[in-house]
Amino acid sequence: MPRFEVIESKVWQRDDGRTASIYGAVPWVSPVEEKRWKMITRGYTVRDNERGTAGIGRQPWATRAEAQAWVDKETARLEEARRRHEENYPKKSPAQLQREIDEALSRKPSRTSRKRVHATRTASPVEVGDFVSFKSKYDDSTVRGRVVEVAWLDDHWSAMVKMAGRPGNAIVRADELTKLAKAGSRAHATKKTSPTQLFVEGVGHRLPHGYEIHWNWTARRGGKKIDGGALTGGEITEFYEEWPDYRGQADVVEQMKKTLREWISSGEFGPIDLSKVNVSLRKSGSDVPIRGR
Repeated sequence: MPRFEVIESKVWQRDDGRTASIYGAVPWVSPVEEKRWKMITRGYTVRDNERGTAGIGRQPWATRAEAQAWVDKETARLEEARRRHEENYPKKSPAQLQREIDEALSRKPSRTSRKRVHATRTASPVEVGDFVSFKSKYDDSTVRGRVVEVAWLDDHWSAMVKMAGRPGNAIVRADELTKLAKAGSRAHATKKTSPTQLFVEGVGHRLPHGYEIHWNWTARRGGKKIDGGALTGGEITEFYEEWPDYRGQADVVEQMKKTLREWISSGEFGPIDLSKVNVSLRKSGSDVPIRGR
């Protein structure tokens, strides 16, 4: 069975023009009310047989040919993505995987190599507790954080950095770090007396099967942006099958504020006054779903 199938887009319609989805409970509550409703066809849409969903978050097509054209294009795109994935990540047999594991475990540094590395070891340029920054290798942005562990690896010092505003830790060569403040100092990326404001915005993007919220943060001082980036991790819920109502949105914002309070108190963003934190949530202006999810 193909993944996508063109079907008629049907809805319940009352005699006054009101409409309701045919999926779920019927829209009437009494036999008298039932007579006012009838099922009508409004065009054509697509059913995803793999996910068991109908519709792609847009108005139905007027003709079956238009809907089929979308199916053909989307099927070709997914097939091309699958082909590229298989080329980049070829499947390996269990025997091949076990052989690679055995080879990796059998490789040990020679005694002379250990002596040479030990002889050239110097003092680490950073220590645990230092506030540092470094360039991200993924998006070339500046990442700040606190050093939580320092270790000598093979022939250089490496540091584990707890990143500010990002989930998890990063392992970076110590000579690639820029020291912002020594361990024990209360200063982070900004001076304690600087009036820094933190703005956090969540934007809900429409997916074929719900909404995904992307969170971004921006630090401003004197009206100028001094830092920013994506915000994930913690107990942040990022996917919702249905867009929350007003009370639900307030709960989402409150949960984000709670997470921010924990991160700020642990020094993730530096010395920022909690009263200077602004959190907002909105739905993306585009109702076209993000593809490839």
